Amino acid sequence: FDNYNIIVGNCKYNNDDCIKSLLLNAKDDEEVFKIVNERDESGRNGLMYLLIHNNSNMIKLTLLSGVILDDSKDIYGRNLIHYCCTNIVDKSMLDIICHCIDFKRFENLCSYVNKCISIVKRKEIDIFSLEFQNECEERIKEFDDLIENKENGQKKIMPKNNKNNSGDKVNISKMVNSPDIDGNYPIHYLAKDDNMEKMDVLVYFHATLDVLDSEGNKPINLTQNKVIQQFLLKNEQNIKSKNPNKYNNNNLNGGKDINNNNNNNININSDKYHD
Repeated sequence: FDNYNIIVGNCKYNNDDCIKSLLLNAKDDEEVFKIVNERDESGRNGLMYLLIHNNSNMIKLTLLSGVILDDSKDIYGRNLIHYCCTNIVDKSMLDIICHCIDFKRFENLCSYVNKCISIVKRKEIDIFSLEFQNECEERIKEFDDLIENKENGQKKIMPKNNKNNSGDKVNISKMVNSPDIDGNYPIHYLAKDDNMEKMDVLVYFHATLDVLDSEGNKPINLTQNKVIQQFLLKNEQNIKSKNPNKYNNNNLNGGKDINNNNNNNININSDKYHD
């Protein structure tokens, strides 16, 4: 295997030391960029596997390495937002990924990548030393500081390239409203898990709340949590009131009783994620 295949494998098996070694000891920034954007036979890159493990530090290091946050999907039709909506990934990481994709909130990261990735190589630090670990932690701390200050007019960040394969700017709302091959949208995953905190992030990025999965379920049909049902109804009503020409006057609850949770069996930890 070359380095590109190796890093996807190490992300799949959550091997922090090897990930850091490959990234921080690449011969130049171009190789770093190629490494983090390699995909395996399932169409996943390392970042998707790191999201499966909710490996926060390695996710941040990968983002700083210039991973392309585009609308590419794996062979199961799932993009990065689907992976962010698994039950193991917390709200803050979903928020970071969405904002990194969104052009309106972040600026170019190119110069910052050079600083963060090259500094360890320039210092010729032994990758097995405590000093190496400290340098990695410092890079991750700087990432956190930038994210924390994103609203304060200070330096903002985004990936090197968030264009899709056609060269078009990636539309975060389209990624949020994209189904996988089973017909499940990211919002369906969150409804199944009763995760209202992360639903709030998707609503901010214009998630459509009345979408149907392959079995005709709206997100509201997949939860028996009354608070979440009211949250979905309220936000769906708000969306429709702001876009009256886009929606007709059909029952907001859709064709199924919201109290009839028909267990659509969205298994986010299935072999489709861990094969």
